[in-house]
Amino acid sequence: MFSIKKIFTSAWNLYTSKLTTVVGITALVYFLSALFEAAVSAVHEVSLIGGIIVGVIVVVIGLIIEIGYVKYFLKLLSGGYQTVEDVLQYSRLLWKYFLGMLVFGLLVLGGLLLLIIPGIYLALRFMFVPILIIDKEISVREAFRQSSLITSGVKWKLLGMLVVLGALQSIVGLSLFSDSGELMYAIGFVMVSPFVLMVFLKAYRYLQGLN
Repeated sequence: MFSIKKIFTSAWNLYTSKLTTVVGITALVYFLSALFEAAVSAVHEVSLIGGIIVGVIVVVIGLIIEIGYVKYFLKLLSGGYQTVEDVLQYSRLLWKYFLGMLVFGLLVLGGLLLLIIPGIYLALRFMFVPILIIDKEISVREAFRQSSLITSGVKWKLLGMLVVLGALQSIVGLSLFSDSGELMYAIGFVMVSPFVLMVFLKAYRYLQGLN
């Protein structure tokens, strides 16, 4: 049976055992993101067209890093590891991942515009599409099909899991981020984000029967 408590406990145990590693890689990703944003802003102030071009390049690089970041955690959950060079080798998944995210976003947005409940339903049904594309390197259509299968019958529990994660992030945000400046925001982000991702991926593995 899908157990939120079991998933959170398992994710917490892994998080605490790999704390230095996961916080370190998250800090690196956060630093690169902040650096890229600063570069886009700087170029945009000089040239609008240049800012757009640099912005597109930064988005592409950011997506590649995001794919590698998720791959890193998937391997960590399986007891493996990878180097920085390994993280950068997944550029082949870029356009497939982008398309999957785009279709997913449009479906959810369409559902929310019609009625809120259909949008929530579609979000829960296809929430693992991006992960499936990264993990199994399958087609976008197949990722939607498999996400629909593994979330069947557990959408309410997945919603509960997301609510708990949202509450956790809100609590940390209120306690650390308000009136604390950019440094505390960064610290809170790099501490909480790895655990949130681990919970999400633990749920994904559990529903695959690979926990």
